[in-house]
Amino acid sequence: SYEDVEVAQPTIPFAPRRPVGPQLGRITRDAIGNFLRPVDFFNIFFNAAIITMIVDNTNIYGHLHAMDKATYTVHGHWCEVTEAEMMRFIGLIIYMSIVQVCFLFSISISFLLYLHHMNYDASVVFKYQFIVLSLKVPEMSSYWSRSPVYCGLWARRFLSRDRFKALLAMLHVADPGQDVRQDKLGKIRPLLAHIKQVISL
Repeated sequence: SYEDVEVAQPTIPFAPRRPVGPQLGRITRDAIGNFLRPVDFFNIFFNAAIITMIVDNTNIYGHLHAMDKATYTVHGHWCEVTEAEMMRFIGLIIYMSIVQVCFLFSISISFLLYLHHMNYDASVVFKYQFIVLSLKVPEMSSYWSRSPVYCGLWARRFLSRDRFKALLAMLHVADPGQDVRQDKLGKIRPLLAHIKQVISL
């Protein structure tokens, strides 16, 4: 109640093992000026060696399963991915996590604009606006849609829809020849080991 006496909670001691603040590790004061863009920090974790590893393992897996997933091949053969193409693929995944597109949501917006254009009662429009909030269904193919509703999306400028789906189906971080069934994180273990090594510097 309001009459209860407030008792101050004990302060938890803050005793970090390392000095407080950013830990740049091997990055010298002269090299700090090279880290001015977001992609510069991205390249710390996804450097050339990691991208090459992902490309090699993806191509190996693609060749092994080209016949099983014929829709992702060209005339029954896996079209090998390059480092540049893999960077565009990863960039699109990050882009999709930021710019979320919903198929039913966009249709609903168009319907609301139609109701407004037809001078429907404001209460009717408001009711449909409430319904729209429950119609958000992610649809990956919408990033490649040519509909005016989706104007301004960038996916088609970097990869075709079929190629993106092919890379998504064949993407492999670990060596496909290794048995990782006993390790729940085995498929991404090499990437995790690299990230842990980078952040511990």
